[in-house]
Amino acid sequence: MVGRTPQRLVLAVAAASAVVTVAFILVPQLRFAYDAPKARVALETAIVVVALLASYLMLGRYLAVRRLDSLGLACGLLVLALAQLAAVVMLAVGHGHDWRVLSVGGSMVGALVLALAAAVPGASVPSLEPGRSRVVGAALAVVVIVGGLLALDLSLAPETLPADLDTARLNFESDVPLLVAQLVAIGAFAVAASGFALTAARDDDRFLASVAVGTTLAAFSRVHYLLFAPTSTAYVRSGDAFRALFYAVLLVGAAREIESYWRSLAQSAVLDERRRIARELHDGVAQELAFIGRRSRRLEAEHAREIAAAAERALNDSRRAIAALSQAHDRNLADVLVEALDDVAGRHGVVLDLNLEPGVDVGPEAREALTRIACEAVANAARHGGADTVRVELAGGERVRFSVQDSGSGFDPSRPKPGRFGLSIMRERAEAVGGSFRVASGPGAGTLVEVEL
Repeated sequence: MVGRTPQRLVLAVAAASAVVTVAFILVPQLRFAYDAPKARVALETAIVVVALLASYLMLGRYLAVRRLDSLGLACGLLVLALAQLAAVVMLAVGHGHDWRVLSVGGSMVGALVLALAAAVPGASVPSLEPGRSRVVGAALAVVVIVGGLLALDLSLAPETLPADLDTARLNFESDVPLLVAQLVAIGAFAVAASGFALTAARDDDRFLASVAVGTTLAAFSRVHYLLFAPTSTAYVRSGDAFRALFYAVLLVGAAREIESYWRSLAQSAVLDERRRIARELHDGVAQELAFIGRRSRRLEAEHAREIAAAAERALNDSRRAIAALSQAHDRNLADVLVEALDDVAGRHGVVLDLNLEPGVDVGPEAREALTRIACEAVANAARHGGADTVRVELAGGERVRFSVQDSGSGFDPSRPKPGRFGLSIMRERAEAVGGSFRVASGPGAGTLVEVEL
């Protein structure tokens, strides 16, 4: 998800929901009410489970990142879950009015907490001493208890809804506390949707995008409850459909969050193993190659010089492998290239002219392949072409284009020198990640190596 996509998605959902709502107002025949008490209990139970799951996930995220919006989101979803749980109990024991009051009051309090969470994006929570942590925990408990008492206090208002079920007209509530609670919940859910959409776009956070879409649907569910108030707890109506969609979207977001969590665990395990291999290479193979290179330079025979050159190439390859294995899997391609090429250029005494577009996004395999191709091309330019300047370019877009051009002596590509496999290995690396490889050169004309993904 990139850029303004979450805001556009929220606006699209809001527009579609508004169209449906206007249609329900203008066409009474569209309004439905199903007498399904078992479906009602099943719906409310599923809502409680999803809300608790989403709250638990956000609590885990808060413990990892210590951000205030994550804590607020966890608390808001917890309030919604607990209010619905209490409502289900009331529904099961036959207190229909108390069920409805708890649902409205809990939605209002939970929506207000979500709106507050959306208003503080990125704010961090400082680490607290054990004593202060208990104070903060007690304060949060007071907030939840006060919210519950506020919801219960609404039950003091008398039941004023008509006993008959009339789906052909709007039902505006004369019960002022419930009316105010519905309006506050609508506004708070709308604020939460807008705030979480902005944060999701900024952080590329798919779960917060799901929350933004879900709170938009929650706001319209309150609109439908306000306009088409249910006269019996056994009936399932349009407001219930919107509320079910809210929690369905949350469930999809939670599933994606869990999938992302397991993927990050796998990537972390792979990265730890790569770093372990890098340490083994550094402490074993690289040290032995360095020793062979130092010893062979003391000999004057031609074979000894060849051994020293081979050891140096193997040492360079092992260093590049160590660097590749040690780096994080999500590093920027331009940064990786700068670091690797500076090392190669420094060892071979060439000047780099870098023109690397920042933000080019490729996968770990493609990043590794391009880095190895670039290092090999720069090393070849210095070793075989005698180049003193090498220009490296990287451009993104629909296709990633990468080139290395040197000012060396060049060669005839149609007549490769025996025993040299650098070009074929570079071509294989490019093709292995779905790219094309091209080399252009001529005697005295330098060499150009191009890769396109």
